[in-house]
Amino acid sequence: MADRYAISEESELWRAVRRARRGAIRGVYMLKHARQGNTLTVRLVGELDQDSATRVRQELDDLIADVRVKHLVLDMKELTFMDSSGIGVVIGRYRTLAQRGGGVAVRGESPHVQRIMKLSGLYSILENSR
Repeated sequence: MADRYAISEESELWRAVRRARRGAIRGVYMLKHARQGNTLTVRLVGELDQDSATRVRQELDDLIADVRVKHLVLDMKELTFMDSSGIGVVIGRYRTLAQRGGGVAVRGESPHVQRIMKLSGLYSILENSR
């Protein structure tokens, strides 16, 4: 069931990710997502900033529209940059899932992203995923 949400390596999104890794385009891309039980894990690649936040917000909302999803894990291992727009994306998904008795966790944050999250106080609302 976890592979149900996997993105084919030949999909347009996958090709966009490869271009982003080469520096051809900017922004963040959700490389892969999988649901196991009531937990959705999403890997973010690239930059989560003002330019990409609206698209990422919409894609995450589409994924968590299934009311069976109560927990979201954001894998940030390949997220190279995040600004205040990214904080807003995380807080918005937290609010949605908190209403269902769930929450949001992060893992693999870079030192830059950790600093942004600490300064914003975001860690105080996140679930422990370590």
